[in-house]
Amino acid sequence: SCIIRMATPGLSRDDLEVSLSEGKLSISYEREETKNSNFRFQKAFRQSWTLGDAFDEEKITANYSDGVLTVEVPRIEIN
Repeated sequence: SCIIRMATPGLSRDDLEVSLSEGKLSISYEREETKNSNFRFQKAFRQSWTLGDAFDEEKITANYSDGVLTVEVPRIEIN
């Protein structure tokens, strides 16, 4: 298995998006905040990994605990 761990202090599980599209696993976050009528702040990040044929996209799992996102991408079992 391939295990991806990402520390995300100050974020909740609902703030993060984990997606899989065309063999690419992406983890992203985006938030726009308005402090007052003159200032807007945007916070964002995105990290992506291209999965090869050796990984089983159907069995990917994600867990979020204590500010750490853990995504496990199992390898395809060949018998």
